This record gives sequence, C-alpha cells and structure tokens, in this order.
Amino acid sequence: MSGVQVRGNLKARPDGKFDDRLAATIGERLIALEKANRDAVGGFVSPGVPAFGAGNPGAPGSPGAPGAPGASGVTDHGGLTGLEDPEDHPQYVQHLEPTLLRPHSHTPDDIATLEQRYVRRGESTPPRAHDHLHSVLPGLLSNDHPLYHRKHGFEVAADGSAKQAITYDKATKKITITPTASTFRLWIDGVQFIKAGAQVSGAHGATTGNYYFYYDSAGALQVSAVGVAWSILSRTVTPVAIVYWNNTLADGVCFYESHTADRVLEFHYNLHFSRGCQYISGLDLSGHTLLTDSDAAVTYAVSSGVIADEDIRFAVGATADAGPYAIFWRTGATGAWTWTVTDSFPFKNGGTYPQRNDPNGGGAGVWGLTEVGDAVGRYVNYFICATSAVTPAAASAFLIPGQADHASLAAAQAEGIQSLSLGTLPFEEVAPIWKVTLFCRSVLAGTYNCRIEQVTSLKNQTVTIATSSTGLVWGDLLSDQAILGNRIFGG
Repeated sequence: MSGVQVRGNLKARPDGKFDDRLAATIGERLIALEKANRDAVGGFVSPGVPAFGAGNPGAPGSPGAPGAPGASGVTDHGGLTGLEDPEDHPQYVQHLEPTLLRPHSHTPDDIATLEQRYVRRGESTPPRAHDHLHSVLPGLLSNDHPLYHRKHGFEVAADGSAKQAITYDKATKKITITPTASTFRLWIDGVQFIKAGAQVSGAHGATTGNYYFYYDSAGALQVSAVGVAWSILSRTVTPVAIVYWNNTLADGVCFYESHTADRVLEFHYNLHFSRGCQYISGLDLSGHTLLTDSDAAVTYAVSSGVIADEDIRFAVGATADAGPYAIFWRTGATGAWTWTVTDSFPFKNGGTYPQRNDPNGGGAGVWGLTEVGDAVGRYVNYFICATSAVTPAAASAFLIPGQADHASLAAAQAEGIQSLSLGTLPFEEVAPIWKVTLFCRSVLAGTYNCRIEQVTSLKNQTVTIATSSTGLVWGDLLSDQAILGNRIFGG
C-alpha cells in the first residue's frame, strides 16, 4: 500500500470531536483505500478530487514530504500545502455554514443504538402507548374522550353574563326563558342543544313549597313535583330555576339557577355546601342617620351589587330610600315563609313599634310577628340579605326580622344571623349583607317610635348549607377567607 494515499480534509470540528458527516467521509476513504489495495492499484482518487501527481505536494516519492517513504503513510491536512482553510475541497461543508440534510433512510440494523420498537415487515405487534391531539383526529367529538371536559349547563358571554333571561308568571305558574339575542345554547353531559326564541315551561303545582325547573337529557324543559330537587352532581338534568310557591299568598318567588356549561360539577357541589353564596361588590347602605328618631332617619337605600352563586354572577338590583322593601318572615305552626314587597319602612310594624319574628307570635308554638318596644326601650335586629331572585325583582335584596327582643344594646350586638331559626328557608343561595339594630321606645319621635342605633356589615360572612332537614346554617368567615373568596369570584 505504499503508493496509496488519501486526499481530503479530515479536520475535526473546533471542539475536537467528529460529527456524523466527517465520520461518513472517513468511512468512504477507508473503503476506497481497501479497494485500491485489493486491486493492486498504485494510487486512487477520492470522489470529486483530482488525481495525485508529480506536481502535487505530498505525492508519492516526494522525499521528505508528508506521506513519503518513512512518513506515517497517511497524508495529514496540516502537512498539505496549498489547501485553503476553511474550504479545502468542494464536497465538504464549510464550518458553521448552514446546509440541509441530504435525503436518507435507516433500518434498525444500521444503527446499533436504535431501540427495537419498530415493527419489521411481516411482523405483528400490539400498538405502543401514544398520544394524539384532538385536532388531528377527524370525526372526534368534544365529548367522546375522557380527557375532555363534558360541558353541562348554559353558555355565557365573554364577560360572564348570561345569554338568556328568566321571568315568572304567578298567574300561570310558568317560567319563560328568553334569549338575549335570537338563540341560546345549553349542554347536557356534553350534548349541545340550541334554543331559538322564548321557551315556556309547564305549570308547577299549587302546594306550598319549592318547584325545580330544568332541562332533561332530551333537551326538554321540565318542572318537578313539589320538593323534588335535582342533584348538583346529576348529568341527566341541567338546572334552570327554582320557584318557591306560597299557596296562601297565591304568589311565588323565582330564583335564577342556570349554571354555566364549563363548571366542574364536583367543585360546584363542594362550593355549595362549604362556602355558599358569596358577596362580590356593591350593596352599600345610605340615606339613614344613626341615633336620630325621625322617619327619614330610619329608612335607607341599598345600592345595586353583585353576588356569586358558585359559578353564577348575579346582579342584585338597587332598593330606593323609603322602599318598597322586601321582607321575609316565618308564619303559622309549621313556620312557613311568607313575604311582602311593598313596605315603605325597612321593618314590619304593628302600628306603634317595629316587629320581630316571634316563634310564639301567633300563639303558643305558632310563628308570627310581635312588636318590640316599651317605655324603657327594647332592641331588635333586622338582617339585610341578597339572593338570586328574578321575580319579584325587589326580593333580590330582602330583610329578615330578628327573632328576639333585647333589653340592652350589648345583647342585640351578640345576636348574629347564625342565631336565627330558619326552618325550610325556600332559597339556599343567600349572602348576608347588613345587620341594622333598632332601638324602640315610646318617647322617641317618628311614626314607629324608633331609631337606628347601629349598623353592622356582614359582607365578610358566608352561608353554608346543611345537608340535614335543618336547612341553612349561617357561619362566620375569617377575614382572609372572605377576601380569598371574593378574589376567586371577583377576578
């Protein structure tokens, strides 16, 4: 092999390592060298390189030149004069010069480190675990894979507002759902339904109690029998509204319950029974004057505001100074809830003093209203709450009378909203807002001989819902919990 030489640039990368292209070049040269030796050829020409000759530096027989007899037998780039750097041959890519990979292919046998996870022709093997993007699988629906959330509820606008409105007619005992545009959409366990125009329900019954309106799995608007509630976790119905009907009054209150499609039902359930309805903003008190016994001083306005029934943001309308005010209280042997929405003072009265909701006000064991006040003076609390009532609208900010009278301000201050006996309060979505403490005494001026002694904010309280028959349980919140709750819902 003394007359055989390899010509070309075999210089390593700057970091001293060989890349794949350089390694392939070395292999190509070695194969050509072996062939030349086998065929007894005195020299060989690398592909694309002119033959070595007498005038070439380092050619065979050039005494003292690299590769000459006595040298290593292999020409080194550093010993070849006339080769320019960085381009010493047209078939090599300059250092740092961008280039595209040449078309090529591999088989598993070509690459020793290739994992044997590819199927050879003729072989059968179970498919390996792999992933697909939803977008690359034609025909895949958005609710046919467990990785995807199945919508369940109503579509909302980009700002979170509803795309449908609900009204209630006590004469027909029906609700009407009207789209804010031409249609509204809802989903039941991932199945979409589009409703065009006003949707009118069937009529609820005439027995006092709650009636639950919902869409069933076929997309039909339904109403339950009295007291037959849906389950928050159910995927066969989508809640719409609740109507509490008082047959003695021949009147009902309708509460908005159209929860959103993207909520997680389990999280909804947890919020309902742990945090309840939450105050978000507004609902401020104004127009009253403390410690002043006049009619103007004991009336007040409540500004509009926002509450959150889990995922629903509900806008509570404003109450004007001097009303009309909505007031709810218990009555009769069973303590059924009744109400008025026409009072011009923010308390019930017996003609002389404000009244409280007395468990014996209608006789022994019979709920009713009892006046609070005498020559010495007594105290009574009224609690202002917000809820998701749509009809009558005045009921969205309502008052509940305290159930005890107190001989001192300290005793009245100690009575919290959690002290009330609520029985089967017809609505579970309630946010406490204010406690107004009245002092009632015969010598005070004004129509009802009273004044506002104190106003206490309840905005940092929540209502948790008991799972037993006792109904609502009112609970105090730590301030940081309340702030966190408001951040969650208030953005």
